[in-house]
Amino acid sequence: MVPASFSEFSTIKNSGGVDWEELKHKYALKSHYDLAINKGDLSPLVGFSLYIKMDTAIKEKLHGLTTTNGITVTGHSYHFIDRIFGSIEQKRSGVSVESARRTILDGKDFKKFEKSTKINGKDNTVSINHITGNLIQVNPRKEVKVNVGDK
Repeated sequence: MVPASFSEFSTIKNSGGVDWEELKHKYALKSHYDLAINKGDLSPLVGFSLYIKMDTAIKEKLHGLTTTNGITVTGHSYHFIDRIFGSIEQKRSGVSVESARRTILDGKDFKKFEKSTKINGKDNTVSINHITGNLIQVNPRKEVKVNVGDK
């Protein structure tokens, strides 16, 4: 993650290009990853390279999507990545990116708050900042069962 020499680092920083932005992003990811491990929000079994791959997968598969109520996904929080993986320590199941994608595209049950909207899907709930389009978190959701007498 770190350039091999100070000279190489200086060249990347002074160029101010894509390499510099990528290095800053990886540093921020690593900082949050370490914090999430220490807090128990993320299992140490999730290696940092897998964390980076998940960040990339979320960008590729979710950014640019538009919800059925018109919110376009523009980004995601580090907390969203953590919730995709889940946590053994906190006994929280993860949610697949594909499942979150289905909720974003097909969800019709919305609950709007001041700065966020919760979208209930079949098996998860996605929270998105409806002002910025940033995905906040995703939580597994148990399907609501209807009693035979309730039909």
